[in-house]
Amino acid sequence: MSLDTNRLGTPANAPAATPPRTYASTPAATPPHTPANTPANTPVSHPTPHSAPRPTPHSATHPARPRLQHERDARLAQLQALQALQDPPEADARTEDVLNAQRASLQRALKDIDTAFARLDDGTYGICGSCARPIPVERLEILPYARCCVPCQQRAG
Repeated sequence: MSLDTNRLGTPANAPAATPPRTYASTPAATPPHTPANTPANTPVSHPTPHSAPRPTPHSATHPARPRLQHERDARLAQLQALQALQDPPEADARTEDVLNAQRASLQRALKDIDTAFARLDDGTYGICGSCARPIPVERLEILPYARCCVPCQQRAG
């Protein structure tokens, strides 16, 4: 290697190559066209089915998939345990109401988890369903099937 080239063999006085602009595959990455990087009174153009595809990881290898599967398995086990308590002999009306509420809650969670799997497959996992901004990774680690960011969830009630 001569003195006028760098370690890669590129001439020392050649301009540095600019790497192509890419976005991280985590939901926290915000491309320049999203509402987070747009002034408040500027209209936001949301991606359409005909826009360039959003850079997302392949859904089969997405890091959220094992967390979602764990959540699903846990909810199914809880639901099976509640089904085993079907008509306990000493149950009063209040106990039955509590058991029914728990069953309904678990069934809603399972539906939300299945919907999250669908969002993984269609490339919208980690994007708030209300404001289209990325859902913070920390929220998705705690609640991997979250549909909305915290502010939108609080507004929805």
